[in-house]
Amino acid sequence: MHSPGPETTVSVSAPLYWHEVPDCDPADFTVFTIPERFAKIGDPRASMDAEPGSLMVYGALHFCDC
Repeated sequence: MHSPGPETTVSVSAPLYWHEVPDCDPADFTVFTIPERFAKIGDPRASMDAEPGSLMVYGALHFCDC
């Protein structure tokens, strides 16, 4: 979900593709820019549940004494 921030720019959290992360500027994601972004590139979360992963590896690390 997108959560509007308290500042005047009305920034929101936005799902990104991994290749976008190095060059992204959080100021680019506002309630005004997200609809255009989704229209242009689609929703990066759309296939998130297509292949569920496992958290077992994280559970195993929790009990690891490393």
